[in-house]
Amino acid sequence: MRNTRADYRISVSKAGKYTLQPRVFHDGSALSFGLYLNEKLLKEISTSGESGWQTPNKVLVTLPKGQHTLSVQPIGERTRLSLNWIDVKKL
Repeated sequence: MRNTRADYRISVSKAGKYTLQPRVFHDGSALSFGLYLNEKLLKEISTSGESGWQTPNKVLVTLPKGQHTLSVQPIGERTRLSLNWIDVKKL
């Protein structure tokens, strides 16, 4: 995706703390992207290092019960981001 976002409908059966861990590809320069829940920023994640697929550290978030939209959006005008998957686990 380029200067856009990817939206995913998720169903949270139990409110509580979760880890989110996305798998992203970038061109090797520093990259930042936001994880949003219902258009509210949950966390900003940054990557750096060599070009290729990366799985940044897990981020801890609190998710409410119910149907939601989880979005991933690059931050910055010239940011390119490819998203392979997002691992979501209840703690």
